Amino acid sequence: MITSKDGFYFVKIPYNLKDTFKACVPAQYRGWDQDSKSWMITLSGIQRVQAFLESHIGHVEIPALEASNAIAATIQKTLTVEYIGQCKERDGIVSALGSVRGFWSVEFPEEILKSWFERRPASDNMQTLYHVLCVFETATPDEIKSAHRRLARQWHPDVCNEPEASDKFRQLTDAYDVLRDPQKRKRYDAGLFFERESKKVADINSGDFRVYNYRTGSHHQFQPAHFRSPLRCGLITAEGVQRLNRFTVSKILAWDDIADGAGRVMTASWNKHTESIEIKWL
Repeated sequence: MITSKDGFYFVKIPYNLKDTFKACVPAQYRGWDQDSKSWMITLSGIQRVQAFLESHIGHVEIPALEASNAIAATIQKTLTVEYIGQCKERDGIVSALGSVRGFWSVEFPEEILKSWFERRPASDNMQTLYHVLCVFETATPDEIKSAHRRLARQWHPDVCNEPEASDKFRQLTDAYDVLRDPQKRKRYDAGLFFERESKKVADINSGDFRVYNYRTGSHHQFQPAHFRSPLRCGLITAEGVQRLNRFTVSKILAWDDIADGAGRVMTASWNKHTESIEIKWL
């Protein structure tokens, strides 16, 4: 009843148990193989399948998983991602899941999101106001204005239900107040240069990152945590690998806003009370 091939388990389920099986084994662990008329199951999902079979049929043996010699092909997709959650550790990999048409079918590894949004060399651990707005330090005034407008629309507390919305919106406002003013930006850039040259940044080993607050003359503490995508939805073009029912992104090529025919832009947040994605158009 259970075999293995190419890094997956193949399980045949009696037709009368199909719906019960699908309810017990989440979609991220299974995919239908038309050729063998079997369910393809990932390593992380086989214990759920075993428990299901033993409760409905009887004892089953799980064979050793046959290693895959096949190299998964990298493909390019353009996806309308309705919502991207918080990065979390999943099977030893830190990643965020994205919802497409109501299914959590896209996986964004943390390092891929960070490389797209933080726009800094890997050796630079200093968090700056430019990172808050997701722009390069060479950004033009128009680019800074556009970045602030885009992020503020997504994080405004009147629109966003995320618990950190108010703090995030305040950070965006503080960063924009400095970087939009030529004189404030000049002084801020000089301060960044001084800090980098004198190495007066937080201890990297402690994971304690800081950004200079122009208004208060102090550093804002950034608690070490898994990365959170500054944009929670978008029309995303990416390269990646399709496995079962999930597309794992290896490189982001473009990230555009989702707009309707009236020119309104989609915003999305997670409603913890209804445990669902809440979409608004602005």
